Amino acid sequence: MKIVVCGNYGAGNIGDEMILEGLLALLKDIYPNSQVTILGKDLPKFPSGFRSFFQPFKKTREAVKNCDLFILGGGGLFAGLEPRANFIWGIQAKWAYHYKKPVLMLGQSVGPTTSNFIKKIFNQTTFIAVRDLDSKTNLQNIGITKEIYVTPDLAFYTQTQIPQTRAKEILVALRQMPNLPQDFIPNIANFLDTKISEGWSVKMCNFQTGQNSDQIIHAAVLAQMKNSSSVTSLGNLSTFNSSFILGMRLHSIIFAIKTKTPFLAINYAPKVEGLLKTFNLFDHLINIDQTSHISTKFGVPSHTQFDINIDRDTMTPYFL
Repeated sequence: MKIVVCGNYGAGNIGDEMILEGLLALLKDIYPNSQVTILGKDLPKFPSGFRSFFQPFKKTREAVKNCDLFILGGGGLFAGLEPRANFIWGIQAKWAYHYKKPVLMLGQSVGPTTSNFIKKIFNQTTFIAVRDLDSKTNLQNIGITKEIYVTPDLAFYTQTQIPQTRAKEILVALRQMPNLPQDFIPNIANFLDTKISEGWSVKMCNFQTGQNSDQIIHAAVLAQMKNSSSVTSLGNLSTFNSSFILGMRLHSIIFAIKTKTPFLAINYAPKVEGLLKTFNLFDHLINIDQTSHISTKFGVPSHTQFDINIDRDTMTPYFL
């Protein structure tokens, strides 16, 4: 079995690499003798813009032409934050359709849309699995008639160690993006200063590096903190032992759930709200324009305690 996998891999994003790790583990369990080619890592993706047309993609075309299965996913490829992304990822599926290959949409988030292009892309697929209920509704609203399954994010399929001991520490994972509310950075800075004065330590983790690195927004917060010298960085999640996560990045929230770490999720996009709604963890959410209330929510049991168990045994039946 030859399988081609396509997604936002190799782009310096921890969340996307967690998705890929989970997807590869899933494929190994279901198709143990399969040969997997990853577009974005092993070979370049199909061109979707002027500059990308200068990249050699003959081998990419051959890989798709000769594969038995094409998988697009997962993550927020069609989440609607960047409209151009719909075209970039839709083109990848179009090439697979061109070669008459079965296409699986796995672990997708789909934002509210009226796009006829997305409708055509999804209605041609062999299998659709989205990672939250809102995505299913959004697809149905544009006329997707195929069966749509709601499955946990593929990152839940990864093996993650739950810390045996916890430091009195907050892990912060913000997302660099334009047009933040004016009081967002000061509110985060004030909250962290308060917690440091109460004896907490703080670490920051860049879930996105390279272009649009989260280091930019973390540096902006540090610049407004009085106790910035007390803040350190977490470069590797394998050494994680924090007692609380303040997460804006979706996969920092998924990581919190997997490690059973109390958290608050900053809602900046429908996929964040969709995740917590699907798992009935809505109390753990704070809207991006309400960060002045973080201190009020911090430490309140109903906002921090949960018992969600998602592992390979619970996920595999969805895909068999």
